Amino acid sequence: GGSAFVREFHNSGTLEIQSGTVRFDSGGSSDGDVVVAAPSVLQFATSYTLNTGVTITGAGITRMTAGTLTLVGSVTVGQFEMIGGTLTGAGTFTVGNTLLWTGGSMLGPGTTSVPVGTTLTLSGGGAKFLDARTLNNAGSVIVSGNGQLAMSNAAVLNNAGTFDWTLDHTISNNGGAVSLINNTGTWLKSGGTGVSAFVREFHNS
Repeated sequence: GGSAFVREFHNSGTLEIQSGTVRFDSGGSSDGDVVVAAPSVLQFATSYTLNTGVTITGAGITRMTAGTLTLVGSVTVGQFEMIGGTLTGAGTFTVGNTLLWTGGSMLGPGTTSVPVGTTLTLSGGGAKFLDARTLNNAGSVIVSGNGQLAMSNAAVLNNAGTFDWTLDHTISNNGGAVSLINNTGTWLKSGGTGVSAFVREFHNS
């Protein structure tokens, strides 16, 4: 089951989800923290703003399906699923455990951070868009779906951890100023008998 805010919800205290799903349908903002206990879900289904210093903790899942999630400053979340919509804003978005990306856009000018010990999985057949944003990986990226990663408008992908193509996959050019891939870690092609392609500049050190 689930509960939904069909009016704007502005949080400056603590939102704690202990059971089921809480869904935002009509926007709002948060200055306060959020706790999502397993197996609960916090779902963003419309545009919402997370202000500087917000943390979303707990073993439950934070899921984005539609709208625009704007990060005013640095925000930390434990487990995040990017199914659709747009993640944007100047802040740094740090995922502390797992990040599943099946669709939608990560839009600049900020940074998405995958630290040591965190796994980012790119799955499914839908395209994922990295547009004018920086993606820093110091953990593990696993590509398990053939939906392309489309980079545009000077987007940057920095890999200092492990990036694993487990099947044939393309990192494509979606236009705008030149986007860059910088590898200082380990880049693997562990699966697929065909071609995986860098259609953006790839710099390996």
